Amino acid sequence: MAGLDVSMIPITPHGNGELLVFGRNQPEYKDLPARVYPIDGLIHTKWKFTPEEVACILEGGCLNLYLTSITLSMSPVQLTIDGTKEEQEVWT
Repeated sequence: MAGLDVSMIPITPHGNGELLVFGRNQPEYKDLPARVYPIDGLIHTKWKFTPEEVACILEGGCLNLYLTSITLSMSPVQLTIDGTKEEQEVWT
């Protein structure tokens, strides 16, 4: 697992929030589609694991979350998996 070069695939999330693509027209970045819900303060991105990442997870690999913060304060974050109870609770 160590040293494996993988990159999750961003996909457009379903929902009624405004579609915004971070990094659009910025060649140094990959496009990151997101649904934005300003009233709730939510930004929803969705990611699909590559086959290599799935293999790593099945071997006991962990999902890491890296955040960049100017103030070093922590913003609330939630990671969910489609079809789980946690995913259903986000929108209820």
